[in-house]
Amino acid sequence: MGLLRKLFFALLFSAALYSKDLGPSYLYCSSHLEGLSSEQSKLRNSFWKASEPPEEKQRKKPKVMASWHNGLVKKTEKLLTALGVDFEATVLDDDLSALRVLPNKKGNELNRFVATFHDWLGVEFIYAPGYMLKKNGKFSRARYSKTKNVIYLSHEFVDGVSADESLHHEILHAVFNWFRSQRLDSLFHGEFKASEEDEDLWDGDHYTERMSFEEYATYPVNLILFAKGMQSMVREGRFHGEAATTLLEEIQRKASIFDEFTSHSVERLDEVLSTVDESASDSEISYGTLLLPKMKTAGIRVARATVTVKHYAVKVLLVDEADLELLHRLKESESPALRRRLNKRVLARLTKLWTMAKKLHAQAETIVELTDKALVKIADGPLADSFFTKYVAALTAPRALTLPYVTSLDGKPSVNPSAARLPLPELAP
Repeated sequence: MGLLRKLFFALLFSAALYSKDLGPSYLYCSSHLEGLSSEQSKLRNSFWKASEPPEEKQRKKPKVMASWHNGLVKKTEKLLTALGVDFEATVLDDDLSALRVLPNKKGNELNRFVATFHDWLGVEFIYAPGYMLKKNGKFSRARYSKTKNVIYLSHEFVDGVSADESLHHEILHAVFNWFRSQRLDSLFHGEFKASEEDEDLWDGDHYTERMSFEEYATYPVNLILFAKGMQSMVREGRFHGEAATTLLEEIQRKASIFDEFTSHSVERLDEVLSTVDESASDSEISYGTLLLPKMKTAGIRVARATVTVKHYAVKVLLVDEADLELLHRLKESESPALRRRLNKRVLARLTKLWTMAKKLHAQAETIVELTDKALVKIADGPLADSFFTKYVAALTAPRALTLPYVTSLDGKPSVNPSAARLPLPELAP
């Protein structure tokens, strides 16, 4: 697949993945479980029974957890074989067993789904249940490792080939990883990170140790997919009762997280921009290089700026070769003028991010408020058309704001010659 074609699919990510044939997970669901044989059904029941994790005290014992993990992988292997899924057994770095789902455009739905992203992102899809188990005993619905370029799959996906917005969220992180490997600059290449072990980035329940700038773009994808799922349910006459409440509660959960981290990150960016200016010394803005993890091509080296304030740091990746060259010149000459030039470029990026984050926070607050109202209204009957239209518009607004900056710093076409020819997709419902 050529570079232009890959970029086109990357920018169309949130729209192209949306299927009109929405299943119970709202976004994507296979029908291959219909008409299972008694043996296949037996294997499924055995799989789900084994998926229950050990009790809390037992989860602290490595041997118990390894036994549970490896035992569940063996049952999953039998289930996938019975369902006709192409896979291969593998061993992870910690000697735990796992299953790698193989890309196969002519295979069953799971293999075809995997092939879609493996072909242009080089990402692998692995089932390793222990990697998905959280401290509270619940499971993540998707997880992405950018260092390994691996997406870890949920029980639901392996069993039913159903992908909810969480998997799409993680795939988008892989898309950003691929952008960096192509030196495609983005306003979202960077992160907040606590610089002291005993300090958090901010008070709250989410992203308290680190937060990628990518989350500014991934959560809007979640919200627009929810909006599309909701529209489909309305068209099919299914947006009522428990199904509607369940979807609205999930929207509220995501919107609340979005509201929380945009609020806190605005405060951090405001603090950075009011503390540091373009004359900042090396102790305030330091520069180095970073070797990005390999994807389908060899790893590349990029410039990285680290702005340190109090107990946290804001790190910005500068993937354009011009920035890397500027950094090399700075290292050789230690020129104050070059340092000010680099500092100014970094602070300009953070100023744009701060401006966007403030708008996103206002949008998040609106979505939380409207979702609260929707939950009350849906209990009494269908949502009024005027309210529904307003609600959908609110859910899609963050994606419209962030999309132009996915491969750009200023919301205009990228200077990358391949990306510059790409049309930005219209995502309005």
